Amino acid sequence: MKYLLIKSFIISSLFIGSQTNPQTITEIQLPPPPEPPKIAVVEQKPVIQYEAPKADKESIQELIKQKSAEYGVDPIIPIVIVENESRYNPTAKGDLNYVCKATGEIAPSHGLAQINECWHPEVTLEQAHDVEFSIEFLVKAISEGKCKQWATCPLAM
Repeated sequence: MKYLLIKSFIISSLFIGSQTNPQTITEIQLPPPPEPPKIAVVEQKPVIQYEAPKADKESIQELIKQKSAEYGVDPIIPIVIVENESRYNPTAKGDLNYVCKATGEIAPSHGLAQINECWHPEVTLEQAHDVEFSIEFLVKAISEGKCKQWATCPLAM
C-alpha cells in the first residue's frame, strides 16, 4: 500500500511538473480494519426423539372440553392455544432457539401445550408429550389466570 502511494505521487508529480522530492513524502498510517462482530454460539442439546401415542384432533378437542368443564374454563381458549402452538401434534417441539436466562442453555417447548423446559423444569419430557397431562396442565393454568404465558392466548390479544 505504501509503495502504491509513493509511486502514485511520483507519477503525478511528473505530469504536473512539480519539483517535489519523493523522499519528502510522509507515510500515512491507515487505521486498522474494524474487528468482525462477536457472535455468541450456544451449543444445542441433542434432539430427543419421543414417540407419544397418536391422538386425533377430535379426541383432543373432546378432552379439552372435559377438562375445561372440570376447571370452569371456556374450552375455546385452550382449543385456540393448542391449535396455534402445536397444531394438535403431541410430539411438537418449538422454541428451538430459546435460551433460558437461568441456565444459559437452549430450552425448547414440548407437546400440545408447548410446555417450556426453562419455565417448567418440574415437567418431564414424557409428561409434556402426554396428551392428558398437557391438556390438564394448560387448562389448569388458564383457570389460575396464567393464560398469558402462551403468546397465542386469545385473552392476551
